[in-house]
Amino acid sequence: MSVVLPAYLGLAGAAFASFAGALAWRMHTGRGVVTGRSCCEHCGHSLAARDLVPVLSWVLLRGTCRYCHARIDPSAPVAEAALAAAFVLSYLFWPLGFDDPRGVICFVLWLIYLTVFTALAIYDLRWLQLPDRLVLPLAPLALIDAGLRVDLRDHLTLGTYAWHVLLGAGILGGAYAILHLVSGGRWVGFGDAKLGLVAGTVLGGPAALIALALANITGVAVFLVARLAGRTGSAQLVPLGPLLVVGFTIAGLLPLPTHFG
Repeated sequence: MSVVLPAYLGLAGAAFASFAGALAWRMHTGRGVVTGRSCCEHCGHSLAARDLVPVLSWVLLRGTCRYCHARIDPSAPVAEAALAAAFVLSYLFWPLGFDDPRGVICFVLWLIYLTVFTALAIYDLRWLQLPDRLVLPLAPLALIDAGLRVDLRDHLTLGTYAWHVLLGAGILGGAYAILHLVSGGRWVGFGDAKLGLVAGTVLGGPAALIALALANITGVAVFLVARLAGRTGSAQLVPLGPLLVVGFTIAGLLPLPTHFG
């Protein structure tokens, strides 16, 4: 197998993750999404191209700003490396194949989800929010994607489409919506439920169930490790967005049917 395309995808993933990090910060600070130069969050100095090379710039600068020497949040290079790996692994393990144009379209949409979900994960880790401006535009893409997936794996009818969407969204989004309502928002934010609805719509029932299990298991593990290390109190919230993204990514690359049975 040629390594050229995976290599390009890896570079693209790192670049898109860099964009995702900048997008999250710009949205939080109210700056224009596509206007203006990127700058240091601490001193405001405009960043040159050499300061924006994914992962490499952070390593060479030893995790500090070139101009004010303030510490750069390590979530940036971690996200860049993670999304680069996710792009490559998605190509290698893509369960829908590339022989059919529908599978290719779904793959392109998948890369879009991963990029936006990376921005959401960064935002949630840093500010404990999942902005509607990032989540809601994915909903129509997810509905289109669901139809393509059902048509690839089954015969597309109103019934099979509704079963895929309602079951997936109900499992992943409905579970968090219930937890949000029961706890009054103390356990799970409503943004998590919205993200779960989008992710579940894409995945369908079986994969949504696996994504839910993976997110919860990972969440419990992260909380226990942080608690043992004295990094969190019993009432402190664990950002669920990044855990949902991990569960979504793993479950979405498994060769599962669109429905149970």
